[in-house]
Amino acid sequence: MTAATARRAVLAGLVACLFVLMPTSASAHANLVDTDPADGEVVPTAPDRLTVRFDETVVAAAAGNELLDARGRAVDAEFSADGAKLTVVPAEALGDGTYLLRWRVISADSHPVSGGTSFSVGEPSESVIPMPSVQEQREVNVLKAVAEAVRYGGVLVLAGLAVFGMLAVPVTRRDEVARVRLRRATTGAAVAACAGAVLLVPLTAWWESGEPLGSSSGLTVADPSAVAAVLVVLGAVAILGTPRLGGPALAGAGVGAVLGSLTVVGHTRSYGPAWLVLPADLLHVASAAVWAGGLVGLLVVLASRPRARDAARMVARFSSVAVGAVALLAVGALVLYWRISGSFQGLWQTGYGRLVLVKVLVTALVVVLGAWNRHRLVGAVESSGDARRTLRRILAAEAGALGVVVAVTSVLVSVSPRSASLAEAGERTGGPAGPGAVLAVLVLGCALGAATFRLLPSFRKDLS
Repeated sequence: MTAATARRAVLAGLVACLFVLMPTSASAHANLVDTDPADGEVVPTAPDRLTVRFDETVVAAAAGNELLDARGRAVDAEFSADGAKLTVVPAEALGDGTYLLRWRVISADSHPVSGGTSFSVGEPSESVIPMPSVQEQREVNVLKAVAEAVRYGGVLVLAGLAVFGMLAVPVTRRDEVARVRLRRATTGAAVAACAGAVLLVPLTAWWESGEPLGSSSGLTVADPSAVAAVLVVLGAVAILGTPRLGGPALAGAGVGAVLGSLTVVGHTRSYGPAWLVLPADLLHVASAAVWAGGLVGLLVVLASRPRARDAARMVARFSSVAVGAVALLAVGALVLYWRISGSFQGLWQTGYGRLVLVKVLVTALVVVLGAWNRHRLVGAVESSGDARRTLRRILAAEAGALGVVVAVTSVLVSVSPRSASLAEAGERTGGPAGPGAVLAVLVLGCALGAATFRLLPSFRKDLS
């Protein structure tokens, strides 16, 4: 077995372990506050409505909500969610006996939450069926994690390659091979991003409802996953169509759209304040995109064997950009973990925290490899062919490690960031982000992307 084959086998094994160890039960992001009637309560008269209250806004899932009698027979009832309260209105007055209420709602960050309670009218029934358990669909969970990884990787590389492509114009203008290869890599990333985002639309609906693959899921075009898919597709069209449709500002707006799609769903929708968490999330993914896309871009350009002078200048420029990207990435990550996790001890007490630690350790490995590149290889690239070959190998290792980071991230989005005890003790200052806050961040991201791309030509003049 060659060294390259061994590295690929190790990387594949790490990713496979992440998928195998992924939680298969619904992760509770909206926490139950109380129910009326309370669990186990015996009420003298039949209530005309039942309520279940949570600590954040919820939406009733397309499936998984039902009211059962003591024998397990369904009782006709209407389920509706208003804010943080789920209301159940029986179609007819309930008779004496015990009833089981099962619910499945979608929290503000699009994660499903399931639970159940029982109560009795008049007096408890002599025999009562056990509370039906929720059968999570492992196939849906695994496919959703794969689609998340494809979308995250595609979006980050697509946005990063768009930035790198603008910086590399002086080189690609002289080198037709590098230009064509960079264009193909950008197109491939766009296809991956769009495919992952579009596949997540039905997969998310099945995941939220708890239904198996291919079933009716009650999906609507207003679902966050559908909105995110539209943003990715429009952003990809803007980036790939820039040479024909417009100038750098259009590509910048497209970058803002594809990166903004990652803020439409996820943990940042649930934890506030929105004015801090959403921009921090956008900063986090933008920095990661510049770093990841730049690594891929450098590999593509160096593989085309450009002039030694061009290669040296591109490597030096990206090395400087990567330092800033890593610094901003760290700032965004610290802010997000502080607001989302709720406690430092969550790093080792929760599955979410342990995955964050894995992500930090792998990222630190990439930083160490990058620092070694900067201090040992960058200066020698122009004069040494061996340095260029070594640099390509190190860049490939960095890109592979970042692939593991993307895989971890795809699992993190489906894991509850707080245990039940930490969730009770923590705060959600500012409350979940509403549609207005998300829209404002999307507009801000597109505007900043357009402005940045208008300024990029002035930053690349020294490469000419």
